[in-house]
Amino acid sequence: YSGVLLQSDEDVRFALRKVGNVASVFSTDQIIEGFEDFLGLIIAAYTLLISIGGVLAFAILFNTTSVTISERTREFSSMRVLGYGRWAIFRLLVYENVMAMGVGIILGIPMARITTTALAEFVRSELFYLPALIQPRAYGIAGGLVTVFVFLVMVAIWYRIKQLDLLESLSSRMT
Repeated sequence: YSGVLLQSDEDVRFALRKVGNVASVFSTDQIIEGFEDFLGLIIAAYTLLISIGGVLAFAILFNTTSVTISERTREFSSMRVLGYGRWAIFRLLVYENVMAMGVGIILGIPMARITTTALAEFVRSELFYLPALIQPRAYGIAGGLVTVFVFLVMVAIWYRIKQLDLLESLSSRMT
């Protein structure tokens, strides 16, 4: 025999360890505890990955938008001369970033499915099976996190727009 399944009201693990030819003894409590520990590690790893992804998303979007502002300062100066306020310029940048966010979320859904399926196949073995299921609320949570990070970037960009001296940029264009 390579294994035996016992059902007992008593804890027979210690008694069975003393029996000859018994290599190991596991109880369902030990297996559940081990799985919970493993699940805790997975949750910690995903939390770390989400945090790093959020920081990277913030940095990339902030830098991209900052470069856009630097390259388009003259355009924004012309808009100010034409009567547009800082708020209108900010709304233009918000619209551009929301469009990019929408495209990112739409492209992220199939990428999440592909990644989840690949991960499930990677860990699949004779003893362990991980179904490649993504709950619909996970998409909502991911979209919500992306929206929060875009919102934080837009708050930082608003302060960046308020600090722009658009008239100086326009006067340097004239000279």
